[in-house]
Amino acid sequence: VPLNSLVLIVRIKGEKRYTLGTEDLKELGLKEINNCAFIRANSQALEKLLLIQNYVGYGAPTKTVLEEIIRKRGYLKDKSMKRIPISDNVIVEELLGEKGIICIEDIIEAFWRCKGNETSFKAVKEAIWPIQLAPLKEPSDLANT
Repeated sequence: VPLNSLVLIVRIKGEKRYTLGTEDLKELGLKEINNCAFIRANSQALEKLLLIQNYVGYGAPTKTVLEEIIRKRGYLKDKSMKRIPISDNVIVEELLGEKGIICIEDIIEAFWRCKGNETSFKAVKEAIWPIQLAPLKEPSDLANT
């Protein structure tokens, strides 16, 4: 993974007992299987990634994948820590307007250009809930469709 690039991490395995790296999973917002998080690849983040690599899948997302995940599965934290879907630019402007982020496209750009503007990346990272991806369908489910 190149330094200062965007990395998408998805939790793919769970472990009930405490093991090395479990706290790092929770710190990244990967408390459950199918949770995903975006990080900026710096030396500290890559060290954490090496500790949790047995529980996650990771890689550099394309801008299309990033946009699809944010638009379909993204939620913001409001002042009272409630989940609000990222569906309206007015909500985005209310919560992140003071940081210069006024629309959904600004959220996507803050993640995509994480190495260019670190302050907006951190602001969006703190304001967004961990993203829950849909679980993969079982082969028996695919046969019935």
